[in-house]
Amino acid sequence: LSGIALVDHHAHGILRDRPESLDEFRGLFSESPDPRQWPHVATGVTYRRAMRELAGFFDCEPTERGVYEHRLGWDPAEYASALLRATNTEALYVDDGFPPPGEGTSWDELGELAGCEARPVLRIERVAAEDGPDAVPEVVAAARESGFVGLKTIAAYRTGLELERLDPVVLAALEANERTANPLPVQVHCGFGDWDLYLPRADPGHLKP
Repeated sequence: LSGIALVDHHAHGILRDRPESLDEFRGLFSESPDPRQWPHVATGVTYRRAMRELAGFFDCEPTERGVYEHRLGWDPAEYASALLRATNTEALYVDDGFPPPGEGTSWDELGELAGCEARPVLRIERVAAEDGPDAVPEVVAAARESGFVGLKTIAAYRTGLELERLDPVVLAALEANERTANPLPVQVHCGFGDWDLYLPRADPGHLKP
């Protein structure tokens, strides 16, 4: 399998700022925005395995501190490029909604770092936030012509399985996509939801047979 090139259909740009502390470095391996959680990342099996693999890849001291200091000593672009090019990836389809503008690399920059094809995926909620809900159908209808390879919605972050609560903006986007007669594929990103949102239907106790 190592000889088969990869296609990543759910990529994100890379944060530009270096981590300012070891705990902040740990936080990059977690989706938690709460700094109180970051020290606990160091005890995780996945994180400890990552430190071992990174130390072997960069031939640095095989400790968490060694990997962290090695990263700080490298040019960020060279560091990211070395890791990306080692993955044997031939295409990156990059969500244009995160990181926010100015905080991370753009989709085309990511492709340059990885040395492979890169194409953008249009996040519906990003368009609604920047251009207003009324602009969404028109932007979505022109998405393929504008170079996007897909659409993405984070609706499941907001409503979980409560599809009756689906944002009308998302429905309008999906309808506009279908009306093109050549609709783009749609990625529905699901998970635990926004960190401060309670999703009762994520609790099996609330599900009915």
